[in-house]
Amino acid sequence: MKSSSVTPTLTAVMCVRNDAWALPRTLAELNRFCDHIVAFDDGSSDGSVELLRAHSLVRHVVSFDKGYHSEGIERSIALALADLTHPDWLLYIEPDEMFDEPSAAQIRELLLLDDFKAWAVNRFQRLGGEESGDLWLEHFCLFRYLPGRVFHFDHRVHNHPCMDNVPGKWGWSSLRLKRLGPPPGDDDPFAKRGFRHAQPRFTWREDAARPLLVRETKRPAHFFSSQPQVDFIQPDYRPYRCPPVENADAQYWLNVAAELLDHCCPTEAAEALAKADAQPGNELSHINHDYLCGLLHYLLGENAKAAAVWAKVIDDPAWPFISFCARAYRERMEKNERAKHDAGLFDEQNLKNEYLRWFVTELARRRPEPLYLFGAGEHTQRLRDLGLLAQLPVRAIVDEHKAGGWFDKIPVVTLSQAIRDQAILLISTDRYEKQLLLRLTGEGLPAVTIQPLYFVNANQPFWFDERNDEHERD
Repeated sequence: MKSSSVTPTLTAVMCVRNDAWALPRTLAELNRFCDHIVAFDDGSSDGSVELLRAHSLVRHVVSFDKGYHSEGIERSIALALADLTHPDWLLYIEPDEMFDEPSAAQIRELLLLDDFKAWAVNRFQRLGGEESGDLWLEHFCLFRYLPGRVFHFDHRVHNHPCMDNVPGKWGWSSLRLKRLGPPPGDDDPFAKRGFRHAQPRFTWREDAARPLLVRETKRPAHFFSSQPQVDFIQPDYRPYRCPPVENADAQYWLNVAAELLDHCCPTEAAEALAKADAQPGNELSHINHDYLCGLLHYLLGENAKAAAVWAKVIDDPAWPFISFCARAYRERMEKNERAKHDAGLFDEQNLKNEYLRWFVTELARRRPEPLYLFGAGEHTQRLRDLGLLAQLPVRAIVDEHKAGGWFDKIPVVTLSQAIRDQAILLISTDRYEKQLLLRLTGEGLPAVTIQPLYFVNANQPFWFDERNDEHERD
């Protein structure tokens, strides 16, 4: 990735209310890498204002008690103060947040990367002790500043600056931020601070060997682009796709590890993989574990270790999709084309599209007759758009809700029709494939052979023509 040679000016932007318990630590941290600090104080009575004004980097503080909570007003005032410092970048930071040691040393290097306008970090929320907590992914807090182009909408909570008028890309980074709150004496942090989603799943640790990793991402859906959106739309603020559960098994921790690696967070990903390894698992979970361990080594630049782990996955035919992904990453690693700081991760959809091309060729070679597709939805449309649907001898598409119609000149029928024809049923879906496989397998459909696409039934071979009666009974 291209880097700028011009040192940017970084201004930290804070909104404060009775945070004297945390401010000294946070201000000392900001002193290491910020040029200026500005703050809006919402009527503190604990000496917060005095602490701010005594600090050498604090340029402007405005303090008054509004009498009500509105992040839109607070952040707009703080943004106006930041404008007085002529910044290139803004760091939106809470008074109880601190970067870990590697991140504090890497943040300046991150801001030198060209063509980006906003960066997300991984925020560690302390719970039940300072060294345990949970992780909030995609926490955007670094924003490029252009005068007159960055502003806030009138919104009470979760108020992010509107960045639509600033050119550039959105990015995820490996920087880690620890939030120290809730403050001492807050006996109900979940109710008062909205942490009902979180549990102390991870242990905080400084990882001095962690490199700076970045990747481009799409514009976050929860960043408003107009005031009507603020007034009428409730965005989804889920911090991760794998929320905490009471009885976490190996598959759960593998899903968590995959999401963490996708967000350039190798430290907690390594912990999740260790927890998965400590749980009992089957052959498929071991394959997935090895694949993700290889991906962790790959992110950390440990190519020899990654290659050794992925070799086992590639040689195992039990899970073709995971084997394909490992092979794709090994080929990318061998080409040595990763730019400095680039995580080198594939776009998930592009990787799946390449797998689909391989899968369709391999399935057609096995001559499935008669072949039915289960689902006339988005995934089947993608097969058509990639030109792959025409390469398969599809007799019909099974969709109970659209039966009697047509999809790309292919009749849409009911599941009972596929049963009568003793069809090979290809599950043409993505997100819900695993649930569909479990449901259809549990129903014990007579005379129908189910062919998965991405996932695997642990009790039988992946390909329909490699099964026998014993496998089917299992």
